[in-house]
Amino acid sequence: MAKKKRPKTDKEWEDWGEQFGETMEKRGKDFAEEVEGIGDRICSGFRERRRVRWEHREARMHFFWPLGLIWPIITSVFGIIVLLIGIFFLDWINMHLNSGFILSVSSFLFANIPIFFGLSILFGYARFLRRMAPKAYWIIAPIINSTGITFFFWIAAWALSMINRVVKSALADNIFVFLSTNLLEIFLVFVVLGYIIAIFWWMVKMTKGE
Repeated sequence: MAKKKRPKTDKEWEDWGEQFGETMEKRGKDFAEEVEGIGDRICSGFRERRRVRWEHREARMHFFWPLGLIWPIITSVFGIIVLLIGIFFLDWINMHLNSGFILSVSSFLFANIPIFFGLSILFGYARFLRRMAPKAYWIIAPIINSTGITFFFWIAAWALSMINRVVKSALADNIFVFLSTNLLEIFLVFVVLGYIIAIFWWMVKMTKGE
């Protein structure tokens, strides 16, 4: 006849609970340490790959220094050639469609080729300077960023004028007039804001001793 198992006393249950809690706490700590170790290894891997990519890029830039110096001009000329091909293609299509909209787009692009070319060179050399002297780039960054923002608003104003020819919207016309007559003010506002933000972050880094 099987021996009847004696039920555990309150003291035994209490000891078992403490032992179970200690075991789970130990396993939890081990799991947390393992997860932390995995996170550290992943972060270290990302940092190492980023360092290697930066070193490779620096090596390529050093090796191709003469080409890198004129590369923005090369890419800008290539971009203008592509733009001219696009304009020619639009005009060829419009020979069959006789669309006033396509004619306006083509005329706008062709008339402003010098602006597109100049901005392409400007942004190209800005990227070049950011790679060659990242610590000093912040000095001109607000001007470059403000130029890009103003260019966007200029394109937006032209797009609104094209839309207004079709829908005849008073709101679109007012926005077009405001943007087209205040591009310089928009540029200056964003330049000032950019330098305020840049100086603020520079002071924060100086405070932290970076």
